[in-house]
Amino acid sequence: MLPSTELYTVLTRNYAATESWYATTPFLLWRRSSHNYIDLILKKHEEQLAAQAKGIDYTKLITYKGWPFAAFVQKLAELLGRKGGTSAFSTDELETLKKLHDKHSDITEPTLVKAFEEAEIKNIAHVAHQLQNLKKE
Repeated sequence: MLPSTELYTVLTRNYAATESWYATTPFLLWRRSSHNYIDLILKKHEEQLAAQAKGIDYTKLITYKGWPFAAFVQKLAELLGRKGGTSAFSTDELETLKKLHDKHSDITEPTLVKAFEEAEIKNIAHVAHQLQNLKKE
């Protein structure tokens, strides 16, 4: 048996259309390997995944991010009777709503609805005031 790691040159006879001549052509003669390369690649891939997974903080991924700002604005526009969702508000109003949303990061839809229902005048300022009162409770 030939070792699998060595290259061997095999003398082959090549025939041209009109004449015959000899040429040396390199061939790889490989012995069937006893290793399973697919298992080796899979093992290496699993090791890479394990190394990457060590750096991921899964508890951070699961933590609740709160109610999204776009959904908050859309619900408030619906409660105020404005059509168009986010586009129903001016730039100044959106800045105010963003500050309000950031300040009350734990706000939920039922809380917003309750604050809106308890507001004397149905506008952003009174809803913000009611959210402040509900947060104190």
